[in-house]
This record gives sequence, C-alpha cells and structure tokens, in this order.
Amino acid sequence: MFAFDAATDGSFGLAVSSYTYAHTCSGADRFLVVAVLGETGFSDATGALITGVTYNGVAATLWGQRCQGDNGGAPTSDRWCYFWYLVAPDTGTHDVVITAPIAISAIGSVCASYTGFDSLDAVSTDFALALAANTDFPNTLTTVANNCWTILVAMDNASTAPTAGSGTTSRISSAALGLAILDSNGTVGAAGAKSLHVECTALADWAGIIGSIVPTAGGGGGGGKPTPYYAQQARQWRRSASSGLWTRR
Repeated sequence: MFAFDAATDGSFGLAVSSYTYAHTCSGADRFLVVAVLGETGFSDATGALITGVTYNGVAATLWGQRCQGDNGGAPTSDRWCYFWYLVAPDTGTHDVVITAPIAISAIGSVCASYTGFDSLDAVSTDFALALAANTDFPNTLTTVANNCWTILVAMDNASTAPTAGSGTTSRISSAALGLAILDSNGTVGAAGAKSLHVECTALADWAGIIGSIVPTAGGGGGGGKPTPYYAQQARQWRRSASSGLWTRR
C-alpha cells in the first residue's frame, strides 16, 4: 500500500555550492521525493546548475525540472524547480545533500518520503506566468498504469506557501521558498489524464513537475505482480536504458 511517511522543510542557503539538511525515512518499499529550488543569480536557460542530490551518500535521480519564468520554452528567470527521487532510501535519519558546480545565489529544498513504492509511471512539467492570487495552477499528466498515485512538486515566486487545491493534499509547503510537495492521497483510478491543483495568496509565476507512481500489489496499486512474488524476491531494482524508469527486477 502506497502511503505518506514523513516530510521535512530543509530551508535554504545563500551564495552556496552545496546545501545539507537531515530527513528521516521509515517503512517498507520506500520512495523519497526531494524538491529543490535553484536560484542562480544570473540568466540560466538550461537549469543545469543543480547537478546532484544524495541521501546518506546515495545519488538520487532527476525526474523533471522547470524554469519559473519558462515563457513557453524560452526561460526568462534564474529560478528553477527540480523533482529528484530516490528508490529504497536507507531507513533512519540521514543527510540530504544538494550540490552545484559553482556557488549560486540560493539552494533550498523540501522533501517527503513514502512507503509502498513499486515503480515509476509517467512524468510531466508545466508553468504559468503572472497567475492572479488565489487562482488554480493545475498540473496534468497522462498515467500509463491503472490505480497510480500522483505527486506534484510546485514552486511560486511570491514568497508565500503554496496551498493544495481540489483533489490534492499538501505534505510540506515552505513560504520562504514558495516550494511544496503535494499528492493525490490515494489512487487515481483507470489510466488517463490526471491533475493535481495548487494555488497561493499572491500574484505569482509558477513551475510544476507532476509524476505518477505505481504502488506495490495488494495496496490498490494495479499493474504490479502478485504479493507472493515480492515476498520471494530480493529487494533489487533496475533502470530501463530506453525509458530511464526504475522497476523491480
């Protein structure tokens, strides 16, 4: 069964090339989401200056990124939003470490851990410019598997905490960063277009990355092998060379 475990507001560091904070993971079949704000202080058309995230020294994988001033594929802002993830993070309290190749204006982060993870499903990114206060910013993707959970990393530039909209649950939200992790708080039914919603109380530009997760079998997941199969297999993972998605061996 896929379920929320814990969340941490990691705050931020200024004029740094590395930033560290602690988070605690527990439970079985774990999945860690690390949402990152990277603010370069100069024009950044590629968002390439957040180069790595680790948890207890194990490298996370970048699932998606979006510029806050995306302008339809022509970035005009130095603020980027990133969705990093780690499959089977170690249990206990360990450091999240975010790195850049040079010192940039700010690195900030929030993270959330979950249990009951089977595999990744799909991912999509979106943006909105000058969205009025208290106006919904919908993030939509098309799930491939049935009965997925959806998870959203969203960021505003209004120095206000993002809040959950319709059908969406907030797990951690930072006013200082304008950064949040939100999810569907349950499976979203048959494969197809699914949305999560977020808003804030001020005029804002937005960036969002939404992903879908297949839960372990027996927990409303669908698409997984029967539970006895998992009981007999080692907890190992493999990454598809063609899609980049992680699945259990």
